[in-house]
Order: sequence, then C-alpha cells, then structure tokens
Amino acid sequence: MDYKNLVIENIKKFYERGLFHIFGSQVINQIVNFAGGILLIRILSKDEFGIYTYAQNIFSIFLLINGFGVQEGLMQFGSRYESEDKKNKLIKYSFKIGLLSNIFLMVLMLFYTCFGTFKIVGAKEIFILMLFFPFLYTFFGIVQIVLRINLKNKEMSNLVNLNSILMVTGMLIGSYTFNLPGLVLGKYIGYIFCIFISYKYVSKIFKNWSVIKDIDTENKKRMIHFSLTTVVNNGLSQALYIADIFLIGVILSNENILATYKTATLIPFALSFIPSSIMIYMYPYFAKNGENKQWVFNKYLIMMKFLFCLNLLISISLVVFSKSIISFIFGNQYLDGVHPFIILSIGYFFLATFRIPSGNIINSIGKIKYNLYSTIISGGLNIVLDIIFITKFGSIGAAYATLIIFIVSGLIGNIFLIYDLRKN
Repeated sequence: MDYKNLVIENIKKFYERGLFHIFGSQVINQIVNFAGGILLIRILSKDEFGIYTYAQNIFSIFLLINGFGVQEGLMQFGSRYESEDKKNKLIKYSFKIGLLSNIFLMVLMLFYTCFGTFKIVGAKEIFILMLFFPFLYTFFGIVQIVLRINLKNKEMSNLVNLNSILMVTGMLIGSYTFNLPGLVLGKYIGYIFCIFISYKYVSKIFKNWSVIKDIDTENKKRMIHFSLTTVVNNGLSQALYIADIFLIGVILSNENILATYKTATLIPFALSFIPSSIMIYMYPYFAKNGENKQWVFNKYLIMMKFLFCLNLLISISLVVFSKSIISFIFGNQYLDGVHPFIILSIGYFFLATFRIPSGNIINSIGKIKYNLYSTIISGGLNIVLDIIFITKFGSIGAAYATLIIFIVSGLIGNIFLIYDLRKN
C-alpha cells in the first residue's frame, strides 16, 4: 500500500471511530461558548461581568471536588471492561457515589455562604443561586463518560453540542431579561433540558437499579482510590486556572480589573480544546494499551510533533494580532487586557503542547502518583507566585505567574512520563 492510500485508510479509520466528530463537536462547543461569552460581555456592564466572574470563580473552587472524582474512575476502569454487566455495575456505583457526594458539597457551599467572605459586592447573592449546579454537572458528566467507555463518540459529541447551545441560549436570554439572576436561571433551564434528553442513554441503569449488583469490595477500593487521587490531581491542576482570578479579587478587590483579566484569559484557555479533543479520543486507547509502553511512547511522540507545530503557529498568531483581537471581539473598553492576553497566549503553547497531553497520558496508563507529585509542586508554586506577583504588578503579575506554572508543570509532566515509559 502506497503512502497516499495509507493516509486515506487512516483518515477513514479515525472518522469511523469518531475522532472528527469529537474534534468537530469541541470546535462547535467552543464557538458556541465563546460567542455566548462575547454576547454576555456586551449585554452585561463591566461591573456586572466582574461580579459574575468573581462568584463563578468561588463556585469553581468548590466544584474541584465535584463527584469525588467518580467520573475519572468510571472512565479509567470502564474503558478496560468488555462485559456490559461489569460496566453497568461501575455506572450504578458512579451515580450513587457521585450524586450523594454533592450533598456534602452543597453543605460546604452553604457554610461558606454563611461564614465566608465575598470581597466583591453582589457576588454572594449570585453564588447562592448556584448551589444546585453540582448535581446537574455530575449527572451529565457521568452520561458523557458512559458514552465514551462504549466508544459512542458521535452520540457524545452531539450531546455536548446540544448542552452548549441550550445552556448559552438560556444564559443570554436570562441575562438580557433579568440581568445576573436571570443568567443563572437560564443556565439551569438549559442544563435541565439537556439532562432530560440525555436520560435515554442511562435509563437502563435506573430501570434495572435493584437488579444490577454492586461491584465487589476490591474493585470499590481500587475505584475509590483512583477517583480520590484523580480529584486531588485535577483539583490542583484546575486551581492553576482559577487561583489567579480568586486572588485578584481578594488582593485587588476591583470588579473592573477582574473583568479585564477574565476577558484576557478567554481565548488562550478556550483554545485548549484542541489538545483536549485529541485526548478525549485517545484516552480509552491509551488506557487499554497501558501495559504496552512502546506503543504508548510511539503515539505520544507522534502527538507531540503535531501539537508542537500547530500550537506554535496559534500562539504566534495570537501575539501578533493581540490588540486587534481584543478590540474587535471584546471592545475598546477591554484594551487594558492586551498585555495579559499576550502573556497568556504564550502560556497556551506550553499548556497545549506539554501539560495537557502528558497529564492525560499519565492518568490513562494508571501512573496517577506522578500527576499528584506534579500538581502538588505546581499548585504550591502557583499560589506563592500569584500572591507575590499580583501584589507587586497587579493583573499582569497573575498572567506571568500562570505562564511560569504552565512551563513548570509541562516540564515536570513530560519528565515523569518519559521516565516511566523508558524504564525497564
């Protein structure tokens, strides 16, 4: 078979397995969310957008332990099982633990509402309205994992697109009609509609709930250990995205600065869907071939070469056209965010090329302790740098801290991964 036919065959294989559906879905999802975010910025005043950003950021901190990581546990172990019976046991256990854990999360959020501090006036009321979101997030997240472990990538992609469209539409209509409270209400309505539609993919589990047996004690322990370790890893990893906004709110207590910095993060962070889409597709295959180190290493090198070239081009484009992008998309009132935007656009290259791929592959082959070490180091350094840099340099300091962390975490992750794959 010549090279041309080989390429065509590979493209057909990727299409049949849903890679292009996943990537297309992520593109559509990001376009919908990004366009919705731009319209939201235009609908709300800069002060209102700052208030929402602050409330959403505090909510995101609590969301770090959402479901106690059962979605990741289901993804890891469900990908390895061929038996439908074993998968159904895992799915039932995931729903049970995931949804019950959110009761604990809701109590924590209520406690913070009563005794916590809100530096931005008006953010507390918006935060209170978000109390029930974790239940919706967990349910919908598990449904997506169910489709992924069964390699139903097309169905999963369509569902994600539908969710984005319904949620963004609800938020825009709600914010235009009732400002910030309407925004939150509209988001609820969008999610609830999508959950009703997605229920068909897991209805069999609930209809046969009493018939499906629990997984054995040994597998429960393995799944809980993996899930809790992963939630720590992911929590510390996601903290890299939200710590800067939280500390800007605490240290500077200015909703206008907060709004400007948030807009500077939107494009660089949104573009992380590119490596994430590839990993969504590849994760089950890496998990299945976790013991075949040579296979994992070869696929890893192929991805790295592709992502290096693509992400370098994207970062350069963002930097060169930064001022025009900010002015055209967000408006001239956000031009004070050009400098942070440039810094974060450089950070995108290291995030998308080194950090996201290595972290996902490490998880998929079961070496979660390496991600734990990496996130502890990166998370601690992130907090220290944010406090020092924000205090001295304001929001620009937060951008520099994020850039440094993306470089450090990407470097550490790749060192751990290569070390494990090359050792005997």
